[in-house]
Amino acid sequence: MGQTWQQVGEGLNDTVLALTVDSLQNKLYAGGGFTQTGLGVPAKHIAEWTGTNWQEVGGGTNRRVFALFSKDSNLYVGVLLQGQEMCRQV
Repeated sequence: MGQTWQQVGEGLNDTVLALTVDSLQNKLYAGGGFTQTGLGVPAKHIAEWTGTNWQEVGGGTNRRVFALFSKDSNLYVGVLLQGQEMCRQV
């Protein structure tokens, strides 16, 4: 079992608050306060690891992502809207 977190690729420019894996498509997703990858590529609060770099998912979101869930290759994203939680499928 690992004992420390390791950066994936070039990283992201701010906090990662949620991670999920789509085991059917073998994809890792990250959500949080970031707006771009470590290379300066836009990734508004949600990104997918391609195996070599991070890329934005579905045009991103204007809100910080607090929760991610993947089921049957569907990705669900949780954000706060006007103080209330909201979940949307991407």
